[in-house]
Amino acid sequence: MIYRILCIHLGTPPSRFTWQWNDKDKAFHRDAEMTPQEFAAAYVEIPVDDYVCLVNDPRPTSPTGRR
Repeated sequence: MIYRILCIHLGTPPSRFTWQWNDKDKAFHRDAEMTPQEFAAAYVEIPVDDYVCLVNDPRPTSPTGRR
């Protein structure tokens, strides 16, 4: 349901895209079409599993002060 709401308001995310950028020396680079998973494998270097998402979730099943 959340995915549908986001798609309605922000548009459906692309299944493939071309990644292009300028490096610090202003040289232009472009990677061929890739999926979001391929992009993450190639460019995301932070250990995502070492992070937690902090949210306010005031439900009886999620009491304040607990993980």
